[in-house]
Amino acid sequence: MSHLKKIAAVGLTLTTMVSMFPMTVMAATKNGWVQNSSGKWSYYEDGEKVKYDSREDYTDGKCYVFSSAGYRYTKKGLYTSSYIYTRYGDKVKFKQSYYIQDDGSVLEYSWKKISGKWYYFGFRGKMYKSTTEYKYDEKTGTGKYYLLGNDGAMITKKGWNKVTHKEYSRWSVDLYKETRYYYVLSDGSVARDCVKKIKGKYYAFDYEGLMVQNSGYSVNGKKKYLYGSDGSRITKKGWIKLTVTSTHKGANYSYTSKSKQWFYVNKDGTVATGWNKISGKWYYFDSYSGKMYRSTEISWIDEGKTYIFNSDGVCINH
Repeated sequence: MSHLKKIAAVGLTLTTMVSMFPMTVMAATKNGWVQNSSGKWSYYEDGEKVKYDSREDYTDGKCYVFSSAGYRYTKKGLYTSSYIYTRYGDKVKFKQSYYIQDDGSVLEYSWKKISGKWYYFGFRGKMYKSTTEYKYDEKTGTGKYYLLGNDGAMITKKGWNKVTHKEYSRWSVDLYKETRYYYVLSDGSVARDCVKKIKGKYYAFDYEGLMVQNSGYSVNGKKKYLYGSDGSRITKKGWIKLTVTSTHKGANYSYTSKSKQWFYVNKDGTVATGWNKISGKWYYFDSYSGKMYRSTEISWIDEGKTYIFNSDGVCINH
């Protein structure tokens, strides 16, 4: 019986300790898919319902969108949310559209013709807007890039087209906005990865068809030229100063920033890149854009050495 007394004693001791030091039971934070008693599905991140946004269900490999109440929305057709809530509870006005299929999931990485217009739905079913996207033609076995407008509809109007690109960051509650220019060809696709002469001026377009601005650009490894704020090639030799403007809008703030960037155009019309000695002083220009480095330190040019550049861009320890 002695062992029973020992057990009883241990139990008494534990009971006494619990009474002396109350234990707080922490509820597990909800994460992932949760179905309520009414059969409705929600998705939780760090204990909060995802609203107005979409998430993938790994059990069936499909993606679903959520309503303002945080429940899976499955009505077929085009669905547009009015707001997106960040995980920190901040609310930012930002419309996002999806296309819901017969099975209630959203259409992903596919083109869809709606009311006679073409739209593209990409990652997690989000409708792409103010950008370009590749479209493959099964009949011809080839594909081309097409421009999507501010409303997401394909633009096939020949000539210059301007769109307003908006990029939303969930983590910083920041909305970045910029105006972008594209040139649509006679077949409806965009000019891309090329230099095109338009009304006597040369313009460069990157791999996705975006007009190059405030940067140097080279096509197929050929000579790199500088393109200004209006997109046209700069032919003036020597130092060139360009002003880059960007707009940011957050939950409680809005501002426009302007930064001055310096470039150097060589005698042959190309833009300087890498190390260049100008008027007896050493400068370093970005190998891609041609932008001069200044008020900074760079350690990746030569292993084991850090180069220091003053506010004028002059390397003081070359």
